[in-house]
Amino acid sequence: MTRLRIAAAGLLAVAFAAGTLSNTPRRASRIIIGGYRVLSADFHVHSFPLSWSTLSPWDTVIEAQRRGLDVIAMTSHNHVWVANAGRWYSRIAGGPIVFAGEEIVSDRYHLLAVGIQRAIGWNQTAGSAIDEIHRQGGIAIAAHPIAHFWPAYDPQAREKVDGAEVVQPVAWASEAFARG
Repeated sequence: MTRLRIAAAGLLAVAFAAGTLSNTPRRASRIIIGGYRVLSADFHVHSFPLSWSTLSPWDTVIEAQRRGLDVIAMTSHNHVWVANAGRWYSRIAGGPIVFAGEEIVSDRYHLLAVGIQRAIGWNQTAGSAIDEIHRQGGIAIAAHPIAHFWPAYDPQAREKVDGAEVVQPVAWASEAFARG
């Protein structure tokens, strides 16, 4: 039985090494428009734990690099520590630029806070959360363009928000979501 375990461990180590070495990142071609380099970015990326993802922060960075992204914002639900871990790993591994952030998940709205240092309280109005994001020097992006979340963005909050997702996969989940 011991030889079988040693053989299994050896095969697992070889498979792990082969998989790691064969996973070469895609080199995105550089696009220059008007003298400026155009970056490929995703500002709504989750990592585990405590979010809807199966990738760890370091695996998220590797996957972003493999897909040719120059910039990602790691926005786990209601915390920033995973984003800080991803940013740290990306810096030492030479990965993409990682903005620390969070997706503020409330029963009334979902809001991306990108470029923040500390978590934002989820149990407040969208306008108050946007103010706190701005106090930390971050940007506020209304997440999930579905009808259920838009009532939380009163006229004052809509004036303050910096952007909104135009489409997100949840919008295709049902016709009711798509109409939002």
